[in-house]
Amino acid sequence: MLFLDSTPTAPTIAEGVLWAIVACPLISFALIALYGRKLGKIAAYLAILGVAASCVLSYVVLFNVISAHGGVAIY
Repeated sequence: MLFLDSTPTAPTIAEGVLWAIVACPLISFALIALYGRKLGKIAAYLAILGVAASCVLSYVVLFNVISAHGGVAIY
């Protein structure tokens, strides 16, 4: 099998990207909690943006780990 022939390498993911996955929804929650009434309809878009950004960053990390062929990064 082709994927078993390659040697594992460590994923090259910056630690800041991993923290951003968690921080995006939390920041949008904090902004909505503090300024929710003032934002009005924009609050819904802010919530969607926070979750969408977290999802995109998660996919970036996923594809980076998949391309590492099972390698483990040690920090």
